[in-house]
Amino acid sequence: FHPTGLVKQDDEAARVKFLAAEALRGVGGLIFNRDGERFCNELGRRDYVTGEMWKNKAPFRLCLNKAASDEIIWHCKHYTGRGVMKYYESGEALAKDMGVPVEKLAAAHQ
Repeated sequence: FHPTGLVKQDDEAARVKFLAAEALRGVGGLIFNRDGERFCNELGRRDYVTGEMWKNKAPFRLCLNKAASDEIIWHCKHYTGRGVMKYYESGEALAKDMGVPVEKLAAAHQ
């Protein structure tokens, strides 16, 4: 496990995996478990975040808001081009894709 290991959602068994830049967490990326809950301090050390992931429910989503993605736009374009990162028009769209209430994601930002 790695906190910024990216996997194509439509091909989880793919032999090629992507190890993304730690900058995704550093600019303010939030990690959600499958229930739409934050479960760790995303700025924690890699071993701490990974340990918390083992205690939680996959799949995990590393989410960036517009300001964060703009700050590292090169990385975001690279990962979306590879199919391991996705752009959502709104929090509602993300929540729908995750199958969780948008209010749950919104509360995680408080």
